[in-house]
Order: sequence, then structure tokens, then C-alpha cells
Amino acid sequence: MIAEARAALLMFHKDWSISRSRVRLLRALNPGVPVHGLYGGEPDQYAEAVDAVGPVLDSLCGCQLGTGRWRWQHTDLVVRDWFQRVGRGLPFDVLHVMQWDLLLFDSLERLYGFVPPDAVALTGITPLDRIADGWHWTRTEPHRTETADLLAGAQREHGFRGVPKACLGPGAAFPRSFLDRYAATAIPEIGHDEVRLPLFAELFGYALVDTGFYPRWYDAESERLFNANGTELPVAEVREELLNPAGRRAFHPCRESFTETVLTGLVSVCTRASRSDGPSV
Repeated sequence: MIAEARAALLMFHKDWSISRSRVRLLRALNPGVPVHGLYGGEPDQYAEAVDAVGPVLDSLCGCQLGTGRWRWQHTDLVVRDWFQRVGRGLPFDVLHVMQWDLLLFDSLERLYGFVPPDAVALTGITPLDRIADGWHWTRTEPHRTETADLLAGAQREHGFRGVPKACLGPGAAFPRSFLDRYAATAIPEIGHDEVRLPLFAELFGYALVDTGFYPRWYDAESERLFNANGTELPVAEVREELLNPAGRRAFHPCRESFTETVLTGLVSVCTRASRSDGPSV
């Protein structure tokens, strides 16, 4: 079987030096994998982003939809628009969507090798009813009503009868055929992409596979090294994990503290600690 061709799409909106370091990390661990960029910051800074980050990317374009918070809530629609305008013309079988504050200290092949090339990989897949009482998008108005409306529309218009699911945004990977289908479908601009993505993947008949980056929701140990609540990870704890040959290799969010110099040191630590059968996430 021929291995699928992977590509990475780095989504960033500020901090050019940090964004450049993310690209270099991806290239160092994934030789030959193209890294494309999608800038989601202020329009008047796009030219600056092109000058500062564009030279280290295979391609770069700016988001043409919404504003900052809208783009954060509707990442799937931002990626959909990118695919319609740019991605459809690029050669890849699987696209890895990489937020600027997601760090993966291993190759995409090793971290996602267990995912079938025709499956949709998402992080922290869980039945929606398990987290409904505590999750912002099902507990707080108007988001609770929007989520209910999204699911009601899927039942009414697409005959959805499955178990609604949620996921966390960082770490998603999509086969090209899914992106083709998503781009050709009218996706409602209600709710959150962390519900829409597993919903429409199942509506389209795609298998969902969990990345394993976030094994348990609202678990202190899981959230210490991977969370979506904005709590930045300490460099020391990431380093300690990388020193462990069996330690995890996926971390979020990693921002201002993780400069290019720090990343270089962490990659060195990770390389020395690596084992033949690969680290866990």
C-alpha cells in the first residue's frame, strides 16, 4: 500500500517569530511534507505576515471570512474557504490543520500513522450528552440554543439519527475527499465547529478516529499537558515529558514561552529520549 501524501496547514494570526519557529519545527520533523499558511489576523497586517512568515512556507493566503472571534469559533468554515480558494489545487491526500499554539514533537506519520487515510481524525471525541452540563457550548446561551438548532437541522435536512458528538479543535486531520465534500455542502453557520465536524463527518459516512491527544475530558492530568481553556503549558513540564521515552509528544497551548531557541532545545531532548517504537502522545 502506498503511503498517503500529507500536507500541513499552519493557522496563525500574530507573533511572526513564533509562527516561523512553528514552521521550522514542522519541517524538521517532517522532511518533504509541504507546510502551507493561513493568516487569520488583522487585514492591515497581512502584508507584514507575508514578508515575515511567507518565505518559510510553501504557500500563504489570508482569511477572507469574519473577524477574530468568528474565525476562532468557525475554524472549519475558514479551512473550507481556504480549500475552495487554494487547497483544492494543491497535491495532498491528508491535510493536517495546525494551530500556531499546537506543538507536535514527532512526525505526522508516527503520530497519525494509525489513522486510516480515508478517516477523519479529531481530538477528544466524546458523546455530547456526557459533557453537556459542563461545556460552554451546551450550557450557556445563546450557544446552547445554537447547538440544539444545529442538531435539529441535521435531523430534519439530512436524516441524522446518530449520537451527537463533540471534540476539541487542535490536531484535526482530514482526507482530501472529506474536504471536497465539505466544500460542496452548505454548512450552517451556527453552533461550534467542535460539534459540526464530527456531525458532518458521520453524515458523510466517514469513520471518526481520535488522535489520542486529549484522552479524558475535564481530567486534571490530561489538561496539564493538553487543554483548550487557554492555560499555557510550562516549558519545564513539557521538557520533563519529552525526557521520558514513553512520554507524550503533543502539547497545547504553547505560546510566548516556546521561542525558537526553546523549541530547538526541546527537539534535542526529544531526539535523545526517543525509542525505536515511538513515543506516545
